[in-house]
Order: sequence, then C-alpha cells, then structure tokens
Amino acid sequence: MNYKLFTTTTCQKCPEFKDYVSQNISFEGELFDEHSKGFGDLAQSFGIIGAPMILIFENNKEIFRTSEVYALEAFLNET
Repeated sequence: MNYKLFTTTTCQKCPEFKDYVSQNISFEGELFDEHSKGFGDLAQSFGIIGAPMILIFENNKEIFRTSEVYALEAFLNET
C-alpha cells in the first residue's frame, strides 16, 4: 500500500491529520500542499476539493479516502 496526502498551510485540521499519518502509517506515501509543484492539477485529477484528504492505494488502485482522523483510524485497524 501507499498513500497521497493533500493538505494546505491554512487548513486548521491539517496539522493534526499530518501528525496522525506520520505516527500511525508505516507504508510509504507522499505529502502534497499548495506549494508542491502541480498541486492543483494533481488534486483536480483525483477530484479533491478540500483538505486534508488522504488517498490510500493498493496495486495502483485507490482503495480508501478520507478527510477524518477517526475514519482513517478505523480503516487502519481493519487492515
């Protein structure tokens, strides 16, 4: 599995979400914010309209997405 995490520097929920991801996800991932090259196009290609948003992939297929820590926690506990 791997993930893509989309955040912004002005998002109030993003710091807590990023902390949770860094402390609880052991598989590889990428972090994108509005300063990342191509951020807008990449977010648009995945249909992301708000931050934070994590997309989790397995074998290059999206298997989960959420913007809530509690939902991410539940997903991680199930896998």
